[in-house]
Amino acid sequence: MRALPTRTRAGLTPDPLASLAPDNLVETYARLREEAPVHWSPTFGGWVLTRHADALAILGDPTFLADDPIARIERIEQRGGLHLPNLKAVLSTVAFYTNPPRHPQLRRFISRLFQGLEFSGLRARLERRADRLLLAAREAGGLDLAAGYGSDLALFAIHTLLGLPSEDCVALARIAREIAWIFDASPRSLRELAHAEAQVGKLLDYFEPEIVRRRGRNQTDGFSLLVRLGDRELGSSDRELAGFCTFFFIGGQETTATGIATSALMLLERDLLRARLIAEPEKLAGATREFLRLAAPFQYVVRIAGRDRAIGGETVRSGERVNIILGAANRDPAAFPNPDAIDLDRAAPESLAFGNGAYRCLGAGLAHVETEVALAGLLANPDLRLAPQTVAWQRQTRVPALARAWVEFS
Repeated sequence: MRALPTRTRAGLTPDPLASLAPDNLVETYARLREEAPVHWSPTFGGWVLTRHADALAILGDPTFLADDPIARIERIEQRGGLHLPNLKAVLSTVAFYTNPPRHPQLRRFISRLFQGLEFSGLRARLERRADRLLLAAREAGGLDLAAGYGSDLALFAIHTLLGLPSEDCVALARIAREIAWIFDASPRSLRELAHAEAQVGKLLDYFEPEIVRRRGRNQTDGFSLLVRLGDRELGSSDRELAGFCTFFFIGGQETTATGIATSALMLLERDLLRARLIAEPEKLAGATREFLRLAAPFQYVVRIAGRDRAIGGETVRSGERVNIILGAANRDPAAFPNPDAIDLDRAAPESLAFGNGAYRCLGAGLAHVETEVALAGLLANPDLRLAPQTVAWQRQTRVPALARAWVEFS
């Protein structure tokens, strides 16, 4: 393992996170965990935590608040001469970006939405969808684990739960896939931000009139439930509620698709594990937890220190930014012995794939079901093989999505 760069109070020079990419995540995280588990990163503009214990400590500290992106966007508007109301309409509705009293209000709304959605037949419908996709792939000679499998199943779940027309979901997903990076804290050019503002506007312009239409009807579909709960729980304008719908759609589609596709790729890369799961299908639920631990569809979360606190030998000052690298904490050998292995009998703490504490993702259970169904479909086709030199990744830090991985039948 290469030595880390020179370390100073201002950070590591050069910063290893400046060149972070899907193909070097594991190595970079391991180096940082061992030699600089708590350090200042110029790239991330704050402290970076890579060990599981430190991550838990900050995630469980109520004085460390969520990072509010609205103030950052307003500074960009002032300095860059841009007007970004659409981005603000979406980001202001994201639960992991909000603090009390707004945060518990959003959490309560999302929790009641999930309680009211009809999940009873979803697993069976997802299984039939996976079977159809794989049957069509067999006839066609193969499929893409990213766009053809992970994205399709995640999108099908949203279509099923919300009752939005399938053709609308496909069109919306094309836009969502293009702008999922808006949840990434990495700096972007003014041109990229202006383009994202316009694309987000297209999603808002779809959802806002749909909200008005559903409000006027006494329907039992998921989207109508979302509108009723939003009116009752949030008291938001239609544009703000459309912002939540946009976040719900992008988050539920992109991060879940990433988890499915990445887990599927890891399964097809491990022939012995695959053979064992075919022989012991009861182990699949545990395997899915392990795949999602390693995939960590959401690689990091951000907190703002509300007080001075010593952690990992460093002093984090009030007001400073703390970047908790969930993807690194999930591979910490202190919490997960032999962390890079898929251990079907692992007795370890719950992974941080979906965060922890008051900000833990409420859609974690749904994502687990979707991923487990997707993996079961692949296990039912033991002659599937990963085609050589077809794996490609999108260069995103927070959600490192699989761009392409072609599989074919031997």
